[in-house]
Amino acid sequence: MILSMSSSDIVPNNREANSALSIPRTLKRLSFGLFVVALAWAPFPLGSNRPWSWSLLCLVISVCWLLWCASAWVRSGATANHARGVFIPIFFATLALGWGAIQIFPFVPQSWAHPVWQLADSVLGAPARGTISMAPWRTETELMKLGTYAMAAWLAYIFASRADRASLLLNALIAIGGLYAVYGLVLASIGTNQLQILYGPGATTHVVSGPFTNRNSYATYAGLITLCAGVRLVDAGLGAVARGLRRTVLALLEYLFGRGAPYLVAAAFALSAVIATGSRAGNFATVTAIASLMIMSIAVGVRQGRGGWSAGVAVAVFVCVAGIFAISGDLLASRLDDITVSGLHDDTRLLLWNAAERMIHDTPLLGLGLGTYQSAYPLYSDVMLPFIMDKAHNDYLELAAGLGLAAAILWWSALLWLICICVRGIYERRRNRLYAMLAVGSSILVGVHSVFDFSLQIPAISLTYATILGLGVAQAFRTREQGQ
Repeated sequence: MILSMSSSDIVPNNREANSALSIPRTLKRLSFGLFVVALAWAPFPLGSNRPWSWSLLCLVISVCWLLWCASAWVRSGATANHARGVFIPIFFATLALGWGAIQIFPFVPQSWAHPVWQLADSVLGAPARGTISMAPWRTETELMKLGTYAMAAWLAYIFASRADRASLLLNALIAIGGLYAVYGLVLASIGTNQLQILYGPGATTHVVSGPFTNRNSYATYAGLITLCAGVRLVDAGLGAVARGLRRTVLALLEYLFGRGAPYLVAAAFALSAVIATGSRAGNFATVTAIASLMIMSIAVGVRQGRGGWSAGVAVAVFVCVAGIFAISGDLLASRLDDITVSGLHDDTRLLLWNAAERMIHDTPLLGLGLGTYQSAYPLYSDVMLPFIMDKAHNDYLELAAGLGLAAAILWWSALLWLICICVRGIYERRRNRLYAMLAVGSSILVGVHSVFDFSLQIPAISLTYATILGLGVAQAFRTREQGQ
């Protein structure tokens, strides 16, 4: 019976199999397309830093996630292979998020509940089940955001498992960020900003803040785009290196004014936007990241026997960066002069940091509840200021105060593990190491800036960084399973 089977009996089965596989592929493409739309939309409504806009962003990323889950249903084995490479950081992050959920759970031992709930009992005149979080509704919101960023990092990791899709995703980030850089510079040139466009006219301002409310936050976002475009520009330009100085110079000029021109323009506009914000911490973080990438590039070049070329590229990048600073750095120079006059002492930030330290000392393990800094500040501050103090201006202190030291360390460990995977990939991969280098440089940028500000609490920035990190991790391994 088997021997008598004809080829016509097999063809329909093959067609059915291809038809069955086409549905998951279509769902995955829809997920990828919607994910890129989310990356493009997120910065526009003030960095998605409003309840309606971050809720919409979380909804869109959740839809992307569900579409991908539906596409992966028939290929669970391939998904398991992907998860195996990053199981430990996933485990750490899950534990941290799980503790955040426990903080809003009303059935924990009441000795764990924050004392503010005892005051609620006396005010309401009836017993109330307390929670670890002193403001559980704020903790729920922050958990939703962190879960969204984790989903985005996973989606980027899956999408970028193949080099062609990794290249497409990186190009999308460069195009989106480059257009926003132009947009921000245009807004500043006409004396307005995004807040006035969305919520009504206000005082004329020529400060560059792009689509964000805060120029410091935009400096972080534009810095990430600067790294994306710069790494792509340099990596693609290495192919133009030829034998002999004259041929190399001609080939590089042809590249820079040809297929490399879009990356050059995007990098120049994005870096100009960073400088024009006048954000001291943002510029310092961006320069630190660029310098770190130069050092990594030289180290890789030395290992490959082309240290001279790598050093030459680093010098050229330094000259270009210095030139852009000289052209666009008037506001930054004046703000640096302010430091010379007043010194590095920042009374407001010190007050915020001291309050966060007291919060950590009060509940080092349980935490006050993720995202509850604004609610807790009046209870822990020495000086009351005539402002709403909703951020500690230090993401490390604020996360530890809200989530507790143990859970915060788990979250940081998950990020550090992923960064270490990228560092290993830089020195182990022979091709496409630019993605791992970009992820490490971006981590340095946001890590440095998080000491002084709260950029990672702006959804559009965290979404962009999570995408870059997932992109880097995906291309940090030596081999990837094809057909994902």
